[in-house]
Amino acid sequence: MILPRNRKKNVGPLFFIGIALMSAASLGRLFLSRGTHIGATSVDGIIGFAFGLAIGVMLVGLVRLSRRANRC
Repeated sequence: MILPRNRKKNVGPLFFIGIALMSAASLGRLFLSRGTHIGATSVDGIIGFAFGLAIGVMLVGLVRLSRRANRC
C-alpha cells in the first residue's frame, strides 16, 4: 500500500519567475501581433527571445533545486 506524503513541494523562486515570464511572453504575443505596426519577423524574434528566456530561467531553477535536494 502506498501512503501519500504530506510534504510541501518547494520549487524555488526562479521557477515561479520563469512561469511569470512565460505568461508575459504569451500575453506579449497576443498584444504585439494585434496592436502594433512592428513587422511579423520582429514580433517573432521578440516573442522567441521572451519564451527562450522564460524556459531558461525555469530550467536553471529546476537544476538548482535538484542540486539542493542532492545535498540533503
